Amino acid sequence: MSQATLVEFFMTPEQYDAAALEYERSLTLEDIMESEEQADQRLPFLGLQILQDNYPELGIFNELLVQFVFNNKLGQVVPDNMLVLHVDPDKPKRKSYAVEHEQDVPFLVAEYVSDSDPKKDRESGKSYVKYEQQLQVPYYLILDTDQTEPLQLLCHNGASYEPVVANDRGRFAVPELDLEIGFRDRLIRYWHKTELLPIPKEVPGLLAERDRKIHERDRKLDEKEQQLTEAGRQLRDQVALNTKLHEVINLAVQQNRHDVLAQLSGVKTAAAIDRILKSLRPSAESANGAD
Repeated sequence: MSQATLVEFFMTPEQYDAAALEYERSLTLEDIMESEEQADQRLPFLGLQILQDNYPELGIFNELLVQFVFNNKLGQVVPDNMLVLHVDPDKPKRKSYAVEHEQDVPFLVAEYVSDSDPKKDRESGKSYVKYEQQLQVPYYLILDTDQTEPLQLLCHNGASYEPVVANDRGRFAVPELDLEIGFRDRLIRYWHKTELLPIPKEVPGLLAERDRKIHERDRKLDEKEQQLTEAGRQLRDQVALNTKLHEVINLAVQQNRHDVLAQLSGVKTAAAIDRILKSLRPSAESANGAD
């Protein structure tokens, strides 16, 4: 849904800030508290920040109030996590995501169904309706551990949500971001271009593995450099040997030394060629003197 059809009357940024403050004051302790399991799901989502290298305008938000106008009424909803394809990276820290004053509606929202109010995130629940009917968010990711299949990704078809079918790897594809989403070890995990994105506890091990690979690469480069140096030395030696061999052949031909020419087939070292040269050069110098 475009902002033109979503917004039917204008609210200033200041009015949205005031509405966000009023919403915050209305929250109860139960609204703020979350289970440890829910908190754990946020870590992999924050790992999506690595995508900002490829998508610099990508916005990644954690429990940010989304505010919008629908049917001349202010709508408010707080996704557990949210992706927006295009945001202004220079915009000051938001008190809320006021759709009317942003470039895009949310692109993907994630909800981790809570025990305190499980119905709101499920089909026909109040949050579900806001995402599907009012904001028409393209992707809705739901984690509901009470279900046989705990993870579900929904895609908006223009009228309603329909489930995304898992691929042959058991993951849900979000092609706009070359992203796949799956469930592993009770955590929602994300793959970008088939590469698993790390979570903080995995980073030390990944860094150690990276350092090991760098060390191995450097060792192989050193070996390759040594091999190239040795190959260069051998090539220079061979060129020098060939130069002396040509000199021996020329001198032997000039002196009609067939015996020397016959010996050359068995000569393999530079020292042997030097000895032959030494024996031929005085004769050559004597011949030059006689001339």
